[in-house]
Amino acid sequence: MEVALKTEPTFLVNVTQTEGRGLSGVLAGKLREAHAARVDFAMRNSRVSVERAFEVVVTTTGGYPFDISMYQSVKGVAAAGSIVQDGDAIVLASECHEGVPGCGEFGDVLRACPAPVPESRSSPPAL
Repeated sequence: MEVALKTEPTFLVNVTQTEGRGLSGVLAGKLREAHAARVDFAMRNSRVSVERAFEVVVTTTGGYPFDISMYQSVKGVAAAGSIVQDGDAIVLASECHEGVPGCGEFGDVLRACPAPVPESRSSPPAL
């Protein structure tokens, strides 16, 4: 929102999609108000509440084109982060046919993170 406001926008058209990628709603108007209304709509119509956090959460970004790269696929990880127990696992199913970006701030963050090391090479990590 902060970056968009620096462009001094005069009008916004914002849409939300159904699970089948059809339009579930279209709203137009001033940036802050139209965006807030679509976020509110999406929160009321696209979320499922859970009673507890989980040890393992499997997530996606919804397939093509949302899983085109790791940069785009992080959205699925971010959503799963709110329902996984601290220190436990998020499994991301994403094609990422464009791969992992090696440049820019996102690439810097990925290179700064240590690679996960399994507890034992003779067996898969415990879930």
